[in-house]
Amino acid sequence: MLVIGIVTNAFLHLFGGPTPVSLIFIVTDFTATIVGIGAQTLIQLEVQEGYRARVMTWWSTISFGSLFLGGTMAGFLGDIVGMGHAILFMMMAGGTLALSVLTRVKALTSSNSV
Repeated sequence: MLVIGIVTNAFLHLFGGPTPVSLIFIVTDFTATIVGIGAQTLIQLEVQEGYRARVMTWWSTISFGSLFLGGTMAGFLGDIVGMGHAILFMMMAGGTLALSVLTRVKALTSSNSV
């Protein structure tokens, strides 16, 4: 998902016409849909019956709330530094956060397997 976002941003700057960019948005939306369906399926298969509704509530809150939070932050940054740079800063922050979470998850799973 992150790679597709980076490629989309690159195409936004390389091609002025809307056709290549709209095709990339179609691919991005399809990928987001598949990832969302996969995440929901994984949650429903792996979480215990008694906790499933609670976990799905948190998943929905985070997934839909992050759209609002990210849009607000991108709009605020866009007013200050311009939208192109705001998107770049948001992508860098998201990539850094994803790498730090991945590192933390790997550390937790390796310590639990011993």
